[in-house]
Amino acid sequence: MVRTKTHAPIAKSCLIGLALMLPLFSQAGTFNLGTITQAEGEITFLNFAPPHQVKQVKVQEILQTDGSYLTQDNSFMTVELFDGSWLRVSPKSKFTLEYLPSSKTILVHLFSGSAKFLFSAHLNNNEVQKIMVKSADTVFESVDGKFSVVRSPLADTNSLFVEK
Repeated sequence: MVRTKTHAPIAKSCLIGLALMLPLFSQAGTFNLGTITQAEGEITFLNFAPPHQVKQVKVQEILQTDGSYLTQDNSFMTVELFDGSWLRVSPKSKFTLEYLPSSKTILVHLFSGSAKFLFSAHLNNNEVQKIMVKSADTVFESVDGKFSVVRSPLADTNSLFVEK
């Protein structure tokens, strides 16, 4: 019995096609979380996908999930989220956002600074069921309320302030 080795040209063309489509897959994670209604001072956005360019954030822009936001000294931004909730970010804050459609959760990664939320799952027709804020090794979850999370990397502390 003689065995011969053959190369499959179809597999090679599939690999080339997959390599050409990878940039499309990297942009598939972008989700329109809301609209920036206030932007005072210098606020920047750094996209995760190449080319990694820093751009200035302006009022009426879409809040995106594919990068990180940074507010400088004396700057802040306010966002109306797609479900009617509100987010306000204070000066000297760095954060990223995600939307998890399977659990209807908005996930905020707060690296420094503070963020204030006004959220109610009962008022948004269950478009979003909860907001989670990850700050260092701490996770805060809310299904209703007005609260602020403050992250101080210098002191390595996280604080939660709840308003009624």
